[in-house]
Amino acid sequence: PGSDTTLPYLCPMDHVFEVETWIREQPVEEAGPHIDFREYSFFQNHLVPSSVKDSTVTVSLVDECGRDECTQAMGKAAPGGKDTIVAAKNFTDVQVATLLEEYKDVKVLNFTSMVGAFGRFEDAADAKKFSNRIKRYAAIWCCKHKNPGHIWYDMEYDIVPHVDRHNRKWDDTERGKWRL
Repeated sequence: PGSDTTLPYLCPMDHVFEVETWIREQPVEEAGPHIDFREYSFFQNHLVPSSVKDSTVTVSLVDECGRDECTQAMGKAAPGGKDTIVAAKNFTDVQVATLLEEYKDVKVLNFTSMVGAFGRFEDAADAKKFSNRIKRYAAIWCCKHKNPGHIWYDMEYDIVPHVDRHNRKWDDTERGKWRL
């Protein structure tokens, strides 16, 4: 309680995520497909083959596609063979799949920014499954300067309304009630 850790700091993954829960199998019908992760230093590891490191495409997002900024028309697949794809922000899951269909064999997608990279799921059932999965990933997080000195990290804090892992409903009126 009352940690004196100076924020921000390089935070280990297990300070925010329940890694054991993340790697445990979950029913696909409840939680959707498994989500893999890699350590932050993955590309610095000498054991990662060059066939992975060299199989890269950069995805750059813009607010909207005007003139010839984007590599493809809205809702279309990006043409294959490009080093960089430029696309408008806030794609749905189906639009992202369409955009990247020519790059399904590429090992690394390098987004220049994740802000606006994903807008929503088109199917409400898929959105619910994803929500169920990520709620289980969040861990208790330290270090605030108040008692008890930690909080439960809420993976959907910026989605209003939502219900957190403790079954608290968050809407505009509740947001202020639970503010740290």
